[in-house]
Amino acid sequence: MQIDSIKEIYNFYPRILLNSIGEDSGNKILELPKLISQYANNPNNEAAYAFEKVLKDGFEMFYNVKTELHGGAGNSDIEGLYITCKKKFAVEAKSTANKLLQINSNRLKHHRNKIGAKYSIVITPRYVPAALRDIEGENIVI
Repeated sequence: MQIDSIKEIYNFYPRILLNSIGEDSGNKILELPKLISQYANNPNNEAAYAFEKVLKDGFEMFYNVKTELHGGAGNSDIEGLYITCKKKFAVEAKSTANKLLQINSNRLKHHRNKIGAKYSIVITPRYVPAALRDIEGENIVI
């Protein structure tokens, strides 16, 4: 995809060069990886909503994906639509200073059903291996 090529180019060249040609100021592509990492590692449990927002921005960088923030009890954090295949997906943002201990696959299934999604994507900076067993056989990926 074109956006992937742009991201690769911007990550390859030194910042001083990008600054000199006016390509470094306010470029979302350059800031997203840093912000995702910063908000994912949520040491004081204060960045959960910021993590959801920056993940939405990340998904929106793909030309064929549209997303909406939902969040709150009983909802997926982000509802996504893969436009090319007309398939919905649910995104669950799990920011944590420690490892994610478990994943409630029934709750995620409820979130998917509520929006008519085919699968769930759980995004977290780290998780225990047992969390993979929690989603075995489900339409969920980490």
